[in-house]
Amino acid sequence: MWSIGCIFGELILKDALLQGQGELDQIDQIFRFLGPPTEANWPDFKKLPNTGLFRWSSNKRRPSIYERFPVMGFASTKQTYLDGNGLDLLLKLLALDPRKRVT
Repeated sequence: MWSIGCIFGELILKDALLQGQGELDQIDQIFRFLGPPTEANWPDFKKLPNTGLFRWSSNKRRPSIYERFPVMGFASTKQTYLDGNGLDLLLKLLALDPRKRVT
């Protein structure tokens, strides 16, 4: 499902969704795009091997998925390609916790 979410996003953007330069940069790109893992969005993250070795930025900034996929109302003059349902589907396909992804 993760791959389908990436492809869905790339079809809308007409560009690569997450362009990491190596494993750690790729993980950093994902966490900046979707927000860092927390107990709320991925309770078992800390149980994964080696997660205690790295510190991911836990800034309070809004995840960039909302900037790259804006949802505007009908009164808006800006062109968007996703409505609220489309963004909801994308968020469910790209959920950090594999157990929370749509199947």
